[in-house]
Amino acid sequence: MTATRLDDPGCIITVSGRSDSELLAAVRAGDSDAYAVLFRRYHGRALQYARKHTRFSEIAEDAVMDAFLGTFQILLHQKGPTTEFRKYLFTAVWHAVVRRWGEGRHLLLVPVSDEALHGAEPSAETIVHDRFAARDQRKRAEVVLSLLPRRWQQILELTVLTERPIADVAAIFGLNPEATRSLAARARRGFRAKFLDLPDVA
Repeated sequence: MTATRLDDPGCIITVSGRSDSELLAAVRAGDSDAYAVLFRRYHGRALQYARKHTRFSEIAEDAVMDAFLGTFQILLHQKGPTTEFRKYLFTAVWHAVVRRWGEGRHLLLVPVSDEALHGAEPSAETIVHDRFAARDQRKRAEVVLSLLPRRWQQILELTVLTERPIADVAAIFGLNPEATRSLAARARRGFRAKFLDLPDVA
């Protein structure tokens, strides 16, 4: 079997005219170049799909690579799709996005600024990158969230956890967008204060 890096732009592809089903059959037979074709064919679309489920580019990119690599291993074990590769891949991408959030690898903390409320990419200080520390941080965050007033919990869940647009959240709360941003900012500051003051969570 030829070893091929999926992201190697210098890889020479000679089977790009094949259908997805033909390429999948070739991968099952041990042709990794065929999978590189599928990667190039669907990587951009898979990344667009992932970004619909998270505004954090790092999560989207990691989830897409998880999905591609996981599917590749499944195919090598003679399992997985024989047709409808796109549908199978996108399902794997969605699960990968959810899994990465669940593992707390990119736990969003309360930012110093409110850039996230305006749709901007959060700064590095708003994200916990260390996957081991993040597990403890996630437990701590869950405890802190439960201690906040219910209204603050709701707006943090909507603006941070489910990433709903401010306009949608404003409609849910019966407020105008500016008042909603102000409420979300207060909730974030309250969360941050309790997060820093809370004793270590066992």
